[in-house]
Amino acid sequence: MIQIDDVFVDSVAPNANAAKNGRKLVSQKKLQRLCKSEDDTLLFGECTGSGKSAYATSADFIDPDKPVFRCSCPSRQFPCKHTLGLMYAFAQGQTFQTEAIPESILEKRKKAEKRAETREKKAAAPRKVNKSALKKKIKAQLEGLDLLDTLTGDLIRSGLGVMNPKTARQIEEQAKQLGNSYLPGAQTALRGLTMLFRNTRGTLGEDVYAEALDQLICLSAICRRGREYLNRRLADPELAPDTDSTIAAWLGHAWQIREMRD
Repeated sequence: MIQIDDVFVDSVAPNANAAKNGRKLVSQKKLQRLCKSEDDTLLFGECTGSGKSAYATSADFIDPDKPVFRCSCPSRQFPCKHTLGLMYAFAQGQTFQTEAIPESILEKRKKAEKRAETREKKAAAPRKVNKSALKKKIKAQLEGLDLLDTLTGDLIRSGLGVMNPKTARQIEEQAKQLGNSYLPGAQTALRGLTMLFRNTRGTLGEDVYAEALDQLICLSAICRRGREYLNRRLADPELAPDTDSTIAAWLGHAWQIREMRD
């Protein structure tokens, strides 16, 4: 049995104004043919509005945790004021006649059920790996790591003493290529290093160089461990991405819709 009250209707209203207008429709007796289904899963009726014909509106509770609100009005709000008025009328104890569920709603329920079944089948289907695309991406990432290795190697050889705002900006310009190499995490890590030397005035303290050295060591580890990780994936395309590991976070993982659902 449908059990809703004013608090529930207030909670599903898109905004306070819509709720106010929904209540007003009830007080102005704009709602017509208040109906409910025999199985108590659907409220439906009609509501006069600005159009020539009354709007057909409904609140579908076939899945109580995910009610579906429908209305033939042109509003882009869900639920609209007409559906809210329908529910307020029910919550306030107005009489609803028991009638058969309209065919149009039964058809929409069938379509929704088919969509849900399709989603479940896709979720259960074995994951197909586009090996060609994966290989191309990993090779681009490895080339990006080569660039990162070159940049960090130059810093190690020349020493952090050469770093200043100008050289920091130059490195950042070169590091933009890491974004094209699907390495956003590595790009961010390198930027963290260069930012230590941006917009500085006067002599830098030892704490800055100590922090820079730590980050340089981190970048060196990204190059070494990242290359090992990517080569393992290149050798085994079916290997699932290790999204929880530190190295995956360093490299920057591009989440797929399916992975986010999981």
